[in-house]
Amino acid sequence: MSISLQTMLEQLKNAQRIDLSEMYIGDDGARLLSNYVKNNKNLKCLVLRGNNITAQGFLDIVTALRGCPLLKILSLEWNQIGSDGVGIETLAGFLVSNKSLQHIGLSNNKLTGDHIEPLANALRQNTTLLSLDLRWNSLGKRGGEFLLSAVGDNKAILYLDLNGAEIIQQDQEAIEDILEQHRASNPIQKDRILSIDEDVVEEEEPMISGLAGASVVQHLEQMLEQERIHTMHIKQRMERELDELMRRDKADTRLLEELDAKTRQLEADNRASLYQIEKLRDEYQLMERQQEDVTRSMEEKIRQNEFILNELEKKHRTNLDRALNENNFRARDLVRDWENRCRAVEDRSRQLEQENRILEEELRSLQERQIQLQLTYDQELRDLGRRIQEEEYQKYHIVSTTLDAKIRAMEEARDLIIKRNADAAREYDERILNGKQEVQVLYDELERLKNQNKDFIRQNQELRQKCDSLKQQAKVKESAVEKYESEINTLNAQIEQKRKMQSDSLNQLLNEQKIDRQAWENERIQQTERIHSLEKALRESHAENTRLRQEYQRLGELLQFNVSNALHQAFQDNGYF
Repeated sequence: MSISLQTMLEQLKNAQRIDLSEMYIGDDGARLLSNYVKNNKNLKCLVLRGNNITAQGFLDIVTALRGCPLLKILSLEWNQIGSDGVGIETLAGFLVSNKSLQHIGLSNNKLTGDHIEPLANALRQNTTLLSLDLRWNSLGKRGGEFLLSAVGDNKAILYLDLNGAEIIQQDQEAIEDILEQHRASNPIQKDRILSIDEDVVEEEEPMISGLAGASVVQHLEQMLEQERIHTMHIKQRMERELDELMRRDKADTRLLEELDAKTRQLEADNRASLYQIEKLRDEYQLMERQQEDVTRSMEEKIRQNEFILNELEKKHRTNLDRALNENNFRARDLVRDWENRCRAVEDRSRQLEQENRILEEELRSLQERQIQLQLTYDQELRDLGRRIQEEEYQKYHIVSTTLDAKIRAMEEARDLIIKRNADAAREYDERILNGKQEVQVLYDELERLKNQNKDFIRQNQELRQKCDSLKQQAKVKESAVEKYESEINTLNAQIEQKRKMQSDSLNQLLNEQKIDRQAWENERIQQTERIHSLEKALRESHAENTRLRQEYQRLGELLQFNVSNALHQAFQDNGYF
């Protein structure tokens, strides 16, 4: 290919327009081209579209173009000048010193926003450049800001193509508004800026027609061969792009299938989560009902214990009143012989007083035991509620077993209390019976019995005050139970709120999945449309190549006919015929 390129460059050594589009000359070809261009004072248009030239090859070309004072158009689309920052820095230096360039094409050259900064600085100093093509480069927001500032400072530039350059819409619209103002003050059409191609073609036709005989045929054959190679390269490139697009489409299809599978998996997980939530809710409601049943049973047992305690107190007061009445009655009957049994009555009275104190202490211990049991029950109820909140239903069976054991323990304690009360009542009845047998000795101590009666009345008042205190404590416990119920209701509200938040989060996740699926579907449709457009472009390229091949054949035949006629005429003029 280097021989063919060298031959072509040799033919175009002093041409005004050099077009090497899609020939893939690379950096080596660019170096060879620079050797032919550096002394071409007539060059006005250089087209190097699609030649895989990097920054190093471009450096050679720019060095050679410094000797071309008439250069107006430099077309460098579909190369790799932006592979590093050297290429754009070289172009920026060239723009600062050049006074003839009107259009530069740099579309699809792997330029970035950082690369654009030296180019933007050069645009501020250049006053001849009218058009700049930066399509299909990843300039981004940073590149858009540089270009917006440069266009605002340079009043000469009229056209700046930024399609597909990833510049934000706001900056692109601002740049276009500034360019509209420039074009209003300098209304030059873009076709006029690029019209140098037509003039160059018309000027080159006499040079080509001036070639004689075999040189023209050889040149046309070389051009046909180059066009054939060029067409083959285009076909191969289009096929590669089509294969790449098909591969991407397959990859996108696989990705969509994977996303669908993930979506189905997420939906299954969501359904499982909803099922688990419903199951947990049912378990919590069941546990709540069981807890309510346990609470009601506990309250019923507390009421039963209070009723038993009240019955014991009533029985105690009744027995005490009956004993006092009987003692008073018999004391009046036995007042006559009180002097003989005074000492015995005094001893017995002290004994009864001591026994009464013992009974009162036992009664007090029973009451304190009941209060302790009630406080223990309240504490256990609070601990149970705390464990229910902290362990989140996971230790429900253990708590239920422990609670049943404690309930059985409380029932056994209650039975033990009832048994002890019954024993105490039986013992008290036995002692009253024994007192009845010995009450006759009380006549000697009638005055002391009256004082003792006053003491009994005072003690009864104290017992009544204690009963009132116990009732007050029962009311306090009822208020505590109501407080626990309110706390349980608060916990239920919190659980319901968490369930609602989980439901909202699930709905949001489903909406996001739906949006993502729609986005992937739109992307797949765009890829399909792009494939169709590329196929259409490929068909049009085939049709164009066929047309060009027919045109070249026609021109070759016409050229051969003209050459034959010219030779025949020359022979006739020279008298060979």
